[in-house]
Amino acid sequence: GDYKSIGAKHVIVELIYAPESVKDQLDLRPKPTILSGLKKSSIKSNGHVFFSNLSMSEASAKHGEKEFCLEFYLADAYGNKLDSYPLATSHPFYAYSNAKVLKRRRNVKLKVLSRNWGSFNGGDALHVVGSPFINSPSLRLVFRTPIGDVPANNLDRYSDTVLFFTLPPYTAWDRSHSRPDVMVQVLVTNDGRNFSNPLSFVYTEKAQAMRSFL
Repeated sequence: GDYKSIGAKHVIVELIYAPESVKDQLDLRPKPTILSGLKKSSIKSNGHVFFSNLSMSEASAKHGEKEFCLEFYLADAYGNKLDSYPLATSHPFYAYSNAKVLKRRRNVKLKVLSRNWGSFNGGDALHVVGSPFINSPSLRLVFRTPIGDVPANNLDRYSDTVLFFTLPPYTAWDRSHSRPDVMVQVLVTNDGRNFSNPLSFVYTEKAQAMRSFL
């Protein structure tokens, strides 16, 4: 837009928690001192703005594994915001103090499911063994199906190595007709972007009969 017509001279940057990392939207802002460096930068004649020395003094691990975002606001010559809404918001990022922490968070390995089949109706109580399952707002277990990823219900992190969950229904099932088994994959992510190795799972109409033999 025409930032000059509204008297914009600077862009200021502020730190927030990534919205998907918090349950209460009023809890979006950590202490502003966590973000260090020059947080106000002049708008160049070509409209560009540079922030070259921003840094974080605390890692996500100190904030319940929450991810962060940067918000950018237009400001006047005195550094006052010209709008209460940000001009732009960065993608979420995870702040870490050691590369090993980030590597561990990304590299989830699944070993075994308590059962690798279930009913199209869902509702079965299951668990998966693997590691590491990090107590993060972004921790998810999904069923990768022909109709897309479906999150597990009632996800409960029992430990770093065990997740309990409820099988979600396979909604593409036409209840008026029998249908063949549907092969899907189970995956886990700590950050919503990097997923574990898949484990095979089968949605089947034979689930009720199979339970009677357990």
